[in-house]
Parts: sequence; C-alpha cells; structure tokens
Amino acid sequence: MKFAPVIFLGFAILLGVVLFQVKYRVSALELEYATLQRNIHDGQESIKVLQAEWSYLSEPQRLQKLSEKFLSLKPMQSGQVVDLAEVMRVVEEENIVQAVLKGNVVVTEEPDGS
Repeated sequence: MKFAPVIFLGFAILLGVVLFQVKYRVSALELEYATLQRNIHDGQESIKVLQAEWSYLSEPQRLQKLSEKFLSLKPMQSGQVVDLAEVMRVVEEENIVQAVLKGNVVVTEEPDGS
C-alpha cells in the first residue's frame, strides 16, 4: 500500500505530460489548418481574377480589332474552296517535281513505237 500513492502520482504526471503534448499538437494542427484554409481562399480568389482576365482577353470584339490591326486576314472567297481531289493532284505534282529536282526520279520518255 505504500507504493499506491507513488504509482498514482506517476500516472497523473504521465497523463499531464501526454495531455500537454496533445494540446500542443492540436494547436499546431489548428494553425496548419488555418494556413491551408487561407491558401485555398487565396487560390480561389486568384482563379476568379484569372477567369475575369480571360473573359476580357477572349472577347470577340476585342479579338476582331486585334486581328484587323495585326493580321492580314480577309474573309474567305468562294473561289478559294477546292475539291480534295484537286488538292491531292497538286500535292502529287509537287512531290513528283521535288523528286525529279532531287534526282530521286528519272523521267524517261515513252517510245512511240516507231
């Protein structure tokens, strides 16, 4: 029975130390939580600002003015539209000319049979 008060006192001190450590750990976690919440809020505000900037920068009227000022684009004319077959014919002709110029293809004339 002599050791019972010493054991209870040691147990109380141990619980006090553990409680103290838990308290400081909780305080540190609350500070970290508050910091994360502030960072999230700042990020959301940044996203809102960037969305507003994007809305302004991508306005069709603004883009139209800039394209007229800096680009030499004009509306497409109906004569500029061609069939895919025409495009392929031009590409094939260009490829043949390129090959002949590089010397990869030798052009021979067909005999007339005479």
